[in-house]
Amino acid sequence: GGGVAYRTQEELLTALKRIAGSPELRAELGEKGYSAFLRLWCREAHLKTYFEFLEVAAEKKFGAQMWPLD
Repeated sequence: GGGVAYRTQEELLTALKRIAGSPELRAELGEKGYSAFLRLWCREAHLKTYFEFLEVAAEKKFGAQMWPLD
């Protein structure tokens, strides 16, 4: 939700004009993009996903996790 989809150059130009002409739309897209960053890409989110991956890999390889995740 933090961007605008387009398929053609004309659609891109229309989207850019819309964004350029609307401070409210820019603010909304910025807030949604930042929210997605915090949810998916910040350090804490990245480490959480990474350690969940390690836990699944350990369970597949050893039948149990090898370390506490507390």
